[in-house]
Amino acid sequence: MAMRSSQVSDLMGESLTKEDVEQLRGSRRKRRKGRFVGGPLPWEQFSLASQSPGRALAVWLLIHHQTRMTRKSEVTLPKGLLEDCGISRWVNKRALAALEHIGLITVTRSKGRSVRVSLVELLEDEES
Repeated sequence: MAMRSSQVSDLMGESLTKEDVEQLRGSRRKRRKGRFVGGPLPWEQFSLASQSPGRALAVWLLIHHQTRMTRKSEVTLPKGLLEDCGISRWVNKRALAALEHIGLITVTRSKGRSVRVSLVELLEDEES
């Protein structure tokens, strides 16, 4: 039996109308619009970053944001993204130095190029 273009067959072989398909699509989670910072975030690292001076926590969160958005382990922090968060290049420089000092990130610096940043995974202490 030929189906009309407005019908789709489900797994049981029953016909679904266009309205049924739209209703099923509507029940899925909606994609968020705009920017966001998502988790999960490692608690130990979050705790260390939050105890760091200045805007280190905000910069650490932006690094997480960029690694998730680009799906790359080494990222740069775009000037516009930093400006949106009220972080100047000097504040960013100090925050990166603080995060690097406590071991949450590694920083690759090259003359004439943007600083590249990677997150460092902390090893959990083994309890014996």
